[in-house]
Amino acid sequence: GTYQFINHGRDTSGNIKESFRLVLNENNTVSGTQSGTWIFGSENVFVLNIGTDSFRGVLSRQYNEYSRAFQVTFAGVSSKGETLWGIHIGN
Repeated sequence: GTYQFINHGRDTSGNIKESFRLVLNENNTVSGTQSGTWIFGSENVFVLNIGTDSFRGVLSRQYNEYSRAFQVTFAGVSSKGETLWGIHIGN
């Protein structure tokens, strides 16, 4: 499906970051504004490889007050200490 992602980098300020859209395809490839691969493992562990960066995190369901529904979300960190957050926005 289509996800909206925010790469926070290593920034811990309150500055708003630009989001970008990625499509996680059924064949475990990533397309959209960037390309790569993804893997979903046991216990909701999720690995997203974009370019030369690899983010390891977890999938969860989070309530979105805007859409008034639970949506699949992702939060992860790279080996460089960069953080990534994403939310499912469509098929």
